[in-house]
Amino acid sequence: LPQLRTLGREREARRLLRHVLQGLCAKGYVLFEGVTGARGWSLGSVVVGPTGVFCLVSRFLPRGRDLSEQVIHQDDTSLRIGSHEVLADPLDQARRAAAGLYEMLGAEGLETVPVQPVVIFPEGRITKTGALMKVYDGAAFVAAKTGATIVPVRIDGAARSYFGRLAGIYPRKLLPRVGIAIQPRRSIARPDLPTARLRRRRAGELMRDILLDMLVATEPKRTLYGAFLEGKRCFGRNYKLAEDVLMREESYGSLLKTSLALMRLLSRMTAADDVVGVLAPNAASTLSLILALSAKRRVPAMLNYTAGVDGLRSACTAAGIRTIVASRTFVEKARLQGVVAQLLEESGNSITIYYLEDFKAMLGLGDKLWVLWHSVFASQAAVAQSPDDACIVLFTSGSEGKPKGVVHSHASLLANVAQIRAVADFTPLDKIMMALPLFHSFGLTCGVLLPLVSGCKVFLYPSPLHYRIIPELVYDRDCTVIFGTSTFLGNYGKHAHPYDFGRLRYAVAGAEKLSEEVRKLWIEKFGIRILEGYGITECAPVVAVNVPMACRIGSVGRLLPCIDYR
Repeated sequence: LPQLRTLGREREARRLLRHVLQGLCAKGYVLFEGVTGARGWSLGSVVVGPTGVFCLVSRFLPRGRDLSEQVIHQDDTSLRIGSHEVLADPLDQARRAAAGLYEMLGAEGLETVPVQPVVIFPEGRITKTGALMKVYDGAAFVAAKTGATIVPVRIDGAARSYFGRLAGIYPRKLLPRVGIAIQPRRSIARPDLPTARLRRRRAGELMRDILLDMLVATEPKRTLYGAFLEGKRCFGRNYKLAEDVLMREESYGSLLKTSLALMRLLSRMTAADDVVGVLAPNAASTLSLILALSAKRRVPAMLNYTAGVDGLRSACTAAGIRTIVASRTFVEKARLQGVVAQLLEESGNSITIYYLEDFKAMLGLGDKLWVLWHSVFASQAAVAQSPDDACIVLFTSGSEGKPKGVVHSHASLLANVAQIRAVADFTPLDKIMMALPLFHSFGLTCGVLLPLVSGCKVFLYPSPLHYRIIPELVYDRDCTVIFGTSTFLGNYGKHAHPYDFGRLRYAVAGAEKLSEEVRKLWIEKFGIRILEGYGITECAPVVAVNVPMACRIGSVGRLLPCIDYR
């Protein structure tokens, strides 16, 4: 009852007490209301039963459980019910009112108060972004104070119906696929903090953590190709997804068509479970190449073309690479002909290199018919795989010696994407500027995997060093999200016009510590707060990141949901 009063629901509190008393009367007790005790304080209501006097009061209750001798005595200073003394202190007794009431009801075995589950939206409203919105502390504080059992429930897909709230963000369907996921019950321990404000805030954080964990844990396990097909089913084959320096937008359907053609050809050149090197720029064709290799159970290894001959040789040796797929145009423009020639020469011709530009001439009539058939039945083109199978090989920067190869499964990569989507409200209305190279785990996860799964559009640019061009492209292509390092963001900020970043919602820095000068530059010149994060290649890569709802300057943010730490 005090908790209901705290929430401003005095009328409901009185109704609940009346319900309890009426239940007692139905069992042979007689109700007397308006009873006053010592010094004129109101005792609320008294129930007289066949075994004596049983006192129920809205604010004053005895703490004992022995109800055999319930005779009321009172004097000038106190009230005694049987052998239990009720001190004449309203504040002290008010704190124990609810506990004493439920103790006595439990001791008598009465069933006058039905226990009903309560469904609460801690956000206070239905989501307008498809992601978790603000979580109110009030519901969490009540749950912590009462020790209530919390059962997280996720309803997925209903918002995409014509009755949903996400019109204009996600494509609507007449009969969308709706899923309900129920997580194991949880509880929130009452925070042991000195002030009520801190306890309330901490309870809200714990409730938010429960909801974030639910969003990640309820994501179905898929392969990379399966997640791409799910995105195609959700957004449609004509949905424009990726764009590169050719200024040609690629849809789910066109990416699928290119991937199928590459699947057909690469299945002849490689064997299942082979590790295939990828030497290609940030381009839509690279996305198709990664999908094609992954679908046919080949493991793409993203080669760092800036590492020189020694770095490429070490990577090929560590991963056992015997086949490399490259872009001839990129090799020529990046002046990598000498590096590639020396790598092939030193390998003793044990490494074979294929160029994407030559693949089109290799397609025959049978290949084209195969692509046409599987454009309709796309799932039949993939080789059966488990989400825990190897998906991609990434190489570390080599800051601790020679670059190390990190083998990521489908599940680990997509789990990291799910963690990012849980804490950040990226929507299909967003467009990502991705100039970080795709051989870097930061660029791969945010520039390839996140758009493929979430429907966020992406503009792929081959070099992050063009400090004047990239701000112009952000302005011209209406980008709303940019990822970069502190160095890159600092140089973009120096050369950009104040209006170039006018549409940006997110500017995320990683891979190195964000300098204070860069942070102040972006705040003062563009009014944009850079969100700093931290990641490592072994973790696919994002481990922690600041987001608008949980940001602390000078830190890399809170750990992502479903990450254990000690």
